[in-house]
Amino acid sequence: MIKKFIASMAPLCMCMFFSCSKDDHTTLTPDFTLSVSGTSPNAIVTITNTSTGGSSYAWVFDEGANVSMSTDKTPAPLTVDKADAFDVTLTVTNGHDVKSITKTINVTGNNAIVSYTNIAFGKDANSPTYGRFFSTETGLIYKASEVNSTSGPKIDLAYSHIRESVNYFASPDDLREKYNIPGAKTTTIINSPGKKLGVTANIFDNAKDDSFIKNVQLNTSDNESFESSNPSIILFRTASGKKGAIKTTAINGDRLLVNIKVQKY
Repeated sequence: MIKKFIASMAPLCMCMFFSCSKDDHTTLTPDFTLSVSGTSPNAIVTITNTSTGGSSYAWVFDEGANVSMSTDKTPAPLTVDKADAFDVTLTVTNGHDVKSITKTINVTGNNAIVSYTNIAFGKDANSPTYGRFFSTETGLIYKASEVNSTSGPKIDLAYSHIRESVNYFASPDDLREKYNIPGAKTTTIINSPGKKLGVTANIFDNAKDDSFIKNVQLNTSDNESFESSNPSIILFRTASGKKGAIKTTAINGDRLLVNIKVQKY
């Protein structure tokens, strides 16, 4: 009887064995599809995971996405504020093997901008209240006492004035100004009214992306001053190639008040 029982169980055992073996060795294949709707800086990229054989997932998203990574099997739709090619990389594992795949989709539109409001530049180089140097990277303004080897390389804009009527921005590395900024970099500055290059105060105020500035040619600083009457538009291009504009809003004996918009990418 025992032999007959064992013999009758053999086919079931073999079936169970091969079934488990097949599940454990499902081919690990990372794959997904991408689709985009809308335009940057409010484009929506949707991901559909079509991978097989995976048990965990790691996603890395290109610059411009509202998040940089995810471990969800299927990530939530992404908001992308950077135009042109957008890369997504997926790494899949099943506990034994690891495989990756990268796909690219094109995002149309314009790049996002970063806005700074009510930035106060001091007229006195040694003012204890107002600074004369601004970084579009940190969004901070620096007094002379705060400029050092750490902050120096990040500074993009330096403000100076001669008497009440001559006000201008200069590059942080302008030797004539003797700013003595450690690691100073070169910024191209157009102090003469930006409207000559197609950027008016109204265009500045209504700018929601970089379309207002990206095609403006900013190759050489003009070494001029801007008008004391408000508003005046000053244009610039940082050492990293980001273009931006400054709109003056108020000026008195102690400080110059401005708004700044600059490309995020």
